[in-house]
Amino acid sequence: MREEAIDRVLEQNLAYADREGLDPTKLRELIRLPGGDYILSAADIRASLIRLIGRGRVEEATQNGLKRCVLSTQATSEVDQAYSQAQKLSDAVVMDIFAGAKGPLGQYADGFLEFLCNVFSRMSSGYIAIMAGNESHNDDTRHLFHDAMVAVLKSRPDVDKQAFEYGVTRFFKESTPQFDAIKWNMAQNFYVALALGIDPKARVLSSDLLAGAVVFLDTNVLIAGLTPENRQHGGFQEVIKMCKNLGVIIKVAQITVDELRRVVAAHTAVLRQVWDRIPIATRPKVHCFLLESYLESSRLDPNLTLESFLMRFQAPIDTLREAFGLETEDDPWFDSERSSKATTQLAQHLSAKFKAMRFRPKTEEAARHDALLLRWVDERRCGIDANCRIATLDLTLVAAERDPLRVQPRAITLEALLQWASPHCSDDITVGQVAAIYSTALRYQLLPTEQFLDARDFRVFAEMEIETAQLPSDDVEACVREIRKVGPNLDPGKAEDREKLSRTIQRFFADPGTKFKKVLADLETKNRELTQTLSDEIESRRKSEANVRTLKGETSRLSEKNQQLDEKIANEQSVRSAAEQRIHSLETNIQSLNNQLRKSQLVRSIIGRCILITIPLLLGWYVTGLIAIKYGDGATSFQKLTNAWPWFGLFPAIAALLFPYVIGRERMRYLKRWRGEDK
Repeated sequence: MREEAIDRVLEQNLAYADREGLDPTKLRELIRLPGGDYILSAADIRASLIRLIGRGRVEEATQNGLKRCVLSTQATSEVDQAYSQAQKLSDAVVMDIFAGAKGPLGQYADGFLEFLCNVFSRMSSGYIAIMAGNESHNDDTRHLFHDAMVAVLKSRPDVDKQAFEYGVTRFFKESTPQFDAIKWNMAQNFYVALALGIDPKARVLSSDLLAGAVVFLDTNVLIAGLTPENRQHGGFQEVIKMCKNLGVIIKVAQITVDELRRVVAAHTAVLRQVWDRIPIATRPKVHCFLLESYLESSRLDPNLTLESFLMRFQAPIDTLREAFGLETEDDPWFDSERSSKATTQLAQHLSAKFKAMRFRPKTEEAARHDALLLRWVDERRCGIDANCRIATLDLTLVAAERDPLRVQPRAITLEALLQWASPHCSDDITVGQVAAIYSTALRYQLLPTEQFLDARDFRVFAEMEIETAQLPSDDVEACVREIRKVGPNLDPGKAEDREKLSRTIQRFFADPGTKFKKVLADLETKNRELTQTLSDEIESRRKSEANVRTLKGETSRLSEKNQQLDEKIANEQSVRSAAEQRIHSLETNIQSLNNQLRKSQLVRSIIGRCILITIPLLLGWYVTGLIAIKYGDGATSFQKLTNAWPWFGLFPAIAALLFPYVIGRERMRYLKRWRGEDK
C-alpha cells in the first residue's frame, strides 16, 4: 500500500513537470515540504521509479548527459483525466452548497478548501497518533468545526458568514455520493501523507499494528452493531470483518453486557415515556438508536407497533452473538475492584471529562463501567495480552488518555479503526459505501451538539404533563434547545427547578393555540376566497351551457356537412388507391422489361468479349504453328506440331487468366447465376 501511494505521488508530480522531465534529485526536492524535511527518501524515489519504468508508466530520457524521467503518454492522460474528474466534483459541490451566496463563487471555493484542510489534517493526525501510540491526543473534535470556521472567516472578511456557515454545515450534515467522496478523499489524503514518511513512527499502513491484538468492544459500539439502521452499523460490520481477517480477537466484557442491558432498558423506558410527546415531523431528527430503528422498521411494516418492536431487544447480547460471533469474558476481578478507590477516582475523572465535553453529566453506572474497562485493559497488558485495547465511540475515553509513558493508548475510536481498516475491508464493499459509512460517523462527530436532538430532551414535557405531539415541530424543537441552554441540570421533580423550566417553556407555549388560531384564520380567509371563486365558476358554467345549446344547431349542420365531406374523401381515396395499383403494376412491368433488356445487353457483351478473347487465341495458335513447322524438331510437320504442344497450351492458360478481367465483374456474376452457382 505504501509503495502504491508513493508511485501515485511521483506520477502526479511528473505529470505537471516540464516536458523535459525531472531527475530523481529534483523530483525529491519538488515533493519536499516548504522549508521542511523531505517527505520521501532518495531510496524510496529510486525504487518507485524502477517500478514505474518496469510497468511502462515512466520513460527515461537523456539530456545534456543527465538522465531525466518523463511520464508516459498513457499515464499522463490518466492523471489528467483523474484531475479533471476531481475538479468537476469539487466545482459541483461548491456550486451546490454556495449557489445563493453573495459575492464571487471563487472566494467561497478557496475558503471551503481551506476549511476542509484545517479539519481533516488535525483529525487525521489525531487518528494516526491514537493508533500508533506516538503521543497523547485531545480528541474533542467538536472544537475543530468551530476553530476552522473562525480561521476561514477571519482571513476572508468579504465572505458572507451566514452563507458560508450554512453551506459547510450542510456539507457535513447531509450524505450524498458527491459529499461523501470528498470527505473520504480528504481524510485519506492526510492519513496516507503521514504514513508516507512525514511521521516516521506512523505504521498505520502496516497490518502488524493490530495483528493478534485483543479488542474489547464498548457499550456504544455494541449498540451500533445491534440495529442495522444505526449510523455506525456499517462501520461496525467492516471493522469486525477486518479484525477477523487480521487475527484480532474481539471480546465483550461481562460488565459491558450488563451495561448494554441497562442502556437498552433505559432507552426503552424513555422512548415509551416520550413517544407521544414528540411531533411527527421531529421524530426523524431525534438521536435515539431505538427510535431510528423503529421509524425505519415501521416504514417497511406500517402495522408494526412500538411495543411489539421493543420486544425484539429483550436479549440484545444474544442477538449480537448470533450475528457476529462475539466472545464474552468475565472475571472475579470486576467484582472485587468495582468499589475500589482507584476505580472510583477514575470514574470521577471520566465523568468530569464527559461533562466538560458534552455539557451533561455521565451517569455513575456508566462512568464506573468505563473506569473498570480501562483498568481491565491495563490488567491484561500486564499479563499475556500486551496489545490490548478498547474500541469505543465515546471520545471522552480517548481524551482521558494522559499518561506519556503509555506506549499504546487503551482506547481507540471506531472511526479511527474504520479509516485505518479501509485497505483491509472486504471485497464486497465499495469505496463509495465506505465513504458513506465514514460520512455518517463524521456528521455526529464534527457538528455542534445543538444540531441534534435526544429522546431524553422530551422527558421534561412528559414529567410536566405538557402535550407537545400536536404542537408545531419548530416551536417544540426551539423550546428543547432553549431548555438545554438554561437548565441542563434542572430536576423537574423539584419545585424550584420546575418553576424555572415552566418559565422557559411558557415563552414558547404561553398560548399553544395561538399558532393554530392564526392558521385557522388563514384557512377561513382562503375558504371565503374559494367560495367566491366557486360562485363565479357556477355563473360562468351557466352561461357556457346556454352557449352550448345555441351551438348545438350549428353543430348538427356541421355534422351533416362533415358526413358529406367524409363520403367524398372516401371516393377520392378509392380512386387514388386504384391509380396507385395501376402505377405499381406499370412500375413492375417496366422493371421486368429493364431486367430483360439488361440481360440481353449482358449476353451480347459476353459473346462479343468472348470473340475478342478467341481471336487472339486463334491467331497465337496460327503463328505458333508456322514457327513450329519452320523451326521445330521432328521429321514431319505433324511431329513438329506435336513437340510444340506446350506453346499451344500457353495461350489458353493466358486466355483463362485474362478471361475474368476481360469479361468484367458484372458479366461474371451473370454467368454464375446462369450456371446456377450464385443464387
